[in-house]
Amino acid sequence: MGRNKVNYEWDIEWVDRHGDIQDHNHRDKLEDHKPPRKVPDADGYTEDLVLVRDEWDEWEWLVDRQWAYVKEGILPEKFDCGAKVPKRFHVEYNRWIKKQAKTKDTK
Repeated sequence: MGRNKVNYEWDIEWVDRHGDIQDHNHRDKLEDHKPPRKVPDADGYTEDLVLVRDEWDEWEWLVDRQWAYVKEGILPEKFDCGAKVPKRFHVEYNRWIKKQAKTKDTK
């Protein structure tokens, strides 16, 4: 029996005024995302940034999915079901945050 494969992707979730997720924008690299909108738009939607961890078995069946939601500008150390967020994603996130701050300062 083979070892399971784990994939990660960044996701911006569009959340309605009731807290229900209405849509997703998945990307492999965080640099491909704009910062999530926290102020509701005209339809009452906000956006949340989350790192998604998918685990696949040797038959390509999804066996586990976990989420690490960025809250108050912090990517957590662990996903919601306990898997550790790899350090490379913290590095990527911190670099992205610095780039967003520089972009904001130049506007």
